[in-house]
Amino acid sequence: MSKVLILSGAVQSGKTTALLNHFSRKSNIGGFICPDVNGQRMICFLNEKRVIPLQIANNENEISIGRFTFDKNVFNKACAILVDASTLDNEFVIVDEVGPLELKEQGYYHSLKILLENWENKKEGTLILVIREHLVNEVIAKFDLKNASVIKKEDLDVEFNLDVSLNALILAGGESSRMKSDKFLLKYDGVEQYKRLYSDFDEMKLPVFLSCNEKQYHYKNVDIDRIADHSDFADAGPLTGILSAFEKLQSDLIIVGCDYPLLGKVQLDILKQFAGYGFDEVAFVKSDRPNIVEPLICYLSFQTLTQLKKFYSEGGRSLNKYLQQVNPLMIELSDDSFLKSFDTPEDYHSYKLP
Repeated sequence: MSKVLILSGAVQSGKTTALLNHFSRKSNIGGFICPDVNGQRMICFLNEKRVIPLQIANNENEISIGRFTFDKNVFNKACAILVDASTLDNEFVIVDEVGPLELKEQGYYHSLKILLENWENKKEGTLILVIREHLVNEVIAKFDLKNASVIKKEDLDVEFNLDVSLNALILAGGESSRMKSDKFLLKYDGVEQYKRLYSDFDEMKLPVFLSCNEKQYHYKNVDIDRIADHSDFADAGPLTGILSAFEKLQSDLIIVGCDYPLLGKVQLDILKQFAGYGFDEVAFVKSDRPNIVEPLICYLSFQTLTQLKKFYSEGGRSLNKYLQQVNPLMIELSDDSFLKSFDTPEDYHSYKLP
């Protein structure tokens, strides 16, 4: 029999984090979860595993809730998902959150009413509504949720191993045949690129390692812990360095190529936050190519090593192809200029401060 659960708690008490930790590795999930990322509200559409900004700066295409301003188009997409017939096919559906707008018959109100009516006819499944504790009784009365059960975040188990460490891996850039020189040693704003990345990761309190080939491993005056490519994983480009690092570090990895000088701590913090929710793979996408991940700025959990080695043993040599086939969580930001790869001398000389 289908049921409705109300996940309740105080503001900023960890309800959304608990949901992501519990459901990040489950399938057959619909709806959406709205985490705060670097002080900005974002929305994670669970069925398509896509994260996009929900909160925006003031403009004409907006919905205001208290001191927050949200993108009306994204809000409308969330409403459409609630009434889409395919949403009912999921074992779990999450609505984060039901609050003041819905009590005024705005926001998700009409879409949620339809979803609840359809949910009553569903044989099995769990609908989870996130509601702040001081609004629970009002929402129950408004939507006639007398049969709903109220749960706390502690009732949601974490579905992954919190004890696995997280390290940062900078990919040195292989042979750099197009750039004609080692990309990780190129200076942007007067500083070698690997040092710029090291500084960001160090500020994020992450151990940092440089993945490099045998020649680069023996460079003098490169002041960073290095991991040389292992011969067992030869001739696979970035995948060689990643597999070598997994074998040595036995940890989760945030992976960054040295080709992205426009990448900064803001984007790396976002990647780290979603890595902490328990997804196995997380990658960025461009808004004009929303289904094509950027493989060299990504997160891979140590849990993926077995599958990654199997991919390699069966002839797979492209990290991009691997990520496409495993369906990672995709993050699509409004400003995706940081995803521009600098691969040639012309690119390098065109660099300008953001």
